[in-house]
Amino acid sequence: MDLSGGERKQLQEVLMNAFPNRGSLKQMLSFHLNKNLHEIASEANLSQVVFELIEKAESENWLEDLVLAARKANPANERLKYLAKSLGIPLSSEKEIFASNSSQETAQAPPNTTVEIDINKPASPSPKGRLTRFVERIRQPVFSGSGFRTLLLVSLMIAGGLVVLRFFGLMEWLELKTFDHLIQIRPLNEGVDSRLLIIEITDEDIKAQDKRQEQGQGFALKDASLNRLLETLEKYNPRLIGLDVYRPYNADPNLPGLLKRLGKPNVFAVCKVPDIDHQGKQIGHTSVDPPKEVAKERVGFSDFVTDRDGIVRRYLMVVEGISGSNCQAKQSFSFLLARRYLELELRENSNYQDPFKSGDNLQLGGITFPQLQPFTVGYQDVDASGFQILLNYRATGSGVENIAKRKTLEDILNNRFDEQDVRDKIVLIGGTATQGINDNWSTPYGTIPGVVVNGHMISQILSAVLDEVPLLQVWSQPIEILWIWGWSFFGGVFALYSPSLRDLGIATGCGILVLYMTSIISLTVASIWIPLIPPVLAFVSTGNIYFVFLDRN
Repeated sequence: MDLSGGERKQLQEVLMNAFPNRGSLKQMLSFHLNKNLHEIASEANLSQVVFELIEKAESENWLEDLVLAARKANPANERLKYLAKSLGIPLSSEKEIFASNSSQETAQAPPNTTVEIDINKPASPSPKGRLTRFVERIRQPVFSGSGFRTLLLVSLMIAGGLVVLRFFGLMEWLELKTFDHLIQIRPLNEGVDSRLLIIEITDEDIKAQDKRQEQGQGFALKDASLNRLLETLEKYNPRLIGLDVYRPYNADPNLPGLLKRLGKPNVFAVCKVPDIDHQGKQIGHTSVDPPKEVAKERVGFSDFVTDRDGIVRRYLMVVEGISGSNCQAKQSFSFLLARRYLELELRENSNYQDPFKSGDNLQLGGITFPQLQPFTVGYQDVDASGFQILLNYRATGSGVENIAKRKTLEDILNNRFDEQDVRDKIVLIGGTATQGINDNWSTPYGTIPGVVVNGHMISQILSAVLDEVPLLQVWSQPIEILWIWGWSFFGGVFALYSPSLRDLGIATGCGILVLYMTSIISLTVASIWIPLIPPVLAFVSTGNIYFVFLDRN
């Protein structure tokens, strides 16, 4: 059969319409004509592939077989039907092709009848034709023998490989950075915590103390200024005062008022427990003694835990005592203040349950704080010693550093504040100056002073107990693994029902968007951190690998 240029162009466009990707064209040739597309055309462009296929069929005199095979593979395609008639394919061949398909109507047009068709106008298949094509696609399938086994095997292998990579910490950095991103974009605005006031000691405050020629051992906060500060604050009845400044020395004996004020039951202070190695031994002189004027039950440790990238994402609440250290505090400074505030607020015991004595999760005010495990979502074999939870920074809507109202030391000493700023508040006093000891810490939101980090820790506990704000939680490992494998399997299903690589790309993009939005909603609404990076990799990898497998087979 010899074709004119116009007929060849018509046939090319009709075949491209009937078989929109190389895989479907290859399947038709293999099944109906026992021919290998790779031996006929090597081009990747579908238009060029179909053109070479027509030339090959025409030169080797099997063009009629090609059209009939295309008709049998796609019986509902009206364009193929009319084109076959227009090319004069014998009626006997049409009947032979469709003899096994009783649901199809036998062509009645006489042989060699020429039918004019408009290739540029899409055919309008009947509802039955659309249904037939859909049924043909879902019959390929996923739930039939070898196809299902292959998809199951591929998805399990990819999910298993990702779980292994994750176990060895190869995705930890990426998962933690993704967590930082999700935390930052949460559509939350809790506002500042009105239960707190932060008094910061700035560079200007240090200069002001030097200008007054105040003497004493402290660098950021001299005893004379501290005494005036406490004297001013006590006039307005703060509920608690937390002194987040190291004082490993005796108070000035010439200031008896300071000795008295530091001994009051609502004043709390800090010390630092020594750093220890993996064998539990102290590392050098890394501890800082507590102030002698503050009772030991009102002293908490100031230590934070950082991840490998130096960012504070975890909250160390309680530790076991370290023998030989002058800092014997077992509760963190922030936890100690929050616990005492709850006792005063609830007018009862805070129902604190020591996790090391009970062997269970920490209990406070009727709320259970879930302990962080070494393998938790993005964390893989992290040092989870002591009792740690995930730190849920308060979303203030105006920057992480604005956890509470902030005043400088000179603001308080010069009465530049309102009475309500202090009354019944937890007042935190800490340094934010660039001089002296660096007490700035990296967080998912940027670098902030340690006294502000303590504010977030206190706010998290108070919000959980008093405001019923959920704590950050995670899934168990088996559920995480099932989640990763499920998305791996779905990636293969999407590949199975995607007729072209372009369609697979669109489906993959939609799947990733669903995963991304699910992670944000879960973190925002339920405060649950679910894996994002591993399921995305599983979804994309399985989809692409299985698509290539289908194309080759």
